[in-house]
Amino acid sequence: MPHFPQTHGKTRSPRVTGGLAQFTSALGDVTIAEVKLDTASGPVSGLVEFLRPQKKSGPHTYPFRFLALSDAAHKRLHATLQLMRSKGLGEK
Repeated sequence: MPHFPQTHGKTRSPRVTGGLAQFTSALGDVTIAEVKLDTASGPVSGLVEFLRPQKKSGPHTYPFRFLALSDAAHKRLHATLQLMRSKGLGEK
């Protein structure tokens, strides 16, 4: 069954529900895309929404959040994030 992260209006979502993607040129009007990430726990594929770029992030760098992941992709992403946290990377 697919995993659909829920939004909570007044609660800031943890950064692990998304990230930053850097491209060689501007995305234009693209807002939703399919992404494939190679992680320590295996490939993670899913739908992402690109958010408003922040000027301080650099040119052609876009924040994104996951919209939908399969159960298997969600488990691999979660395992990779746990590994990163154990090494002191990311938010706790």
